[in-house]
Amino acid sequence: MIPTSYPDAKEMARLTARMLLEIKAVHFNTAEPFTLASGLPSPTYIDCRKLIS
Repeated sequence: MIPTSYPDAKEMARLTARMLLEIKAVHFNTAEPFTLASGLPSPTYIDCRKLIS
């Protein structure tokens, strides 16, 4: 069956956040920030590789 409508942006954001948290793709570490590929430090890291595994 082809969907006739899509969730609104808020609902899509909520579903995406829930999915990322459920698969443990979101990591927080304020004591030792992650170093992003850009070289910038960040207290939050999202491991998108987990989305395809």
